[in-house]
Amino acid sequence: MAFDGLRIIGDEDCADAECHRARYRWVASMLEPGSYVLDYGCGTGYGSRILMDAGMKVYAYDPDVEACKIAQRRWGVNAAPSFDSGVFKDAVVCFEVLEHLKDPPLGTFMGLEKLAPIVIASVPYLEKPGNNQHHLWFRLQESTFPGRRIAYQYADGTISPMAGNAQNLIVYTLP
Repeated sequence: MAFDGLRIIGDEDCADAECHRARYRWVASMLEPGSYVLDYGCGTGYGSRILMDAGMKVYAYDPDVEACKIAQRRWGVNAAPSFDSGVFKDAVVCFEVLEHLKDPPLGTFMGLEKLAPIVIASVPYLEKPGNNQHHLWFRLQESTFPGRRIAYQYADGTISPMAGNAQNLIVYTLP
């Protein structure tokens, strides 16, 4: 699978790939080992592998069958193009997915909140329309996700409660 702006493989040596990995490490630091986690839109599975290495029981979902094959082959992740909501109970992660979906980001996020008490998602923060051909939603911001907790991620991968010149918005619910 060649990179076309839709997803990364996960082992790239670039700032963008490191930001993706940093989100998963952040989640791994927040959840208890043994937690059952759905990686919704897992792509090629590198993030699922990070969570698994931290002791999580991960169910990796991505609708792209080719991405699921890469997840298995490259990262040893059993990814599937469907999921059963009964196999996880603790958390859902959904990184850089909501802006790609036809349904409004808040609606999808609310659907994920029905699956587990902890939901953590990330989206591009205040992205300009047309910036990525695969994105359907732009200018996502705090008001897009009313009543949810917010953190911000910067180009160097750090995550903070302060907005500044952040590149990604991290939205989450906790019990």
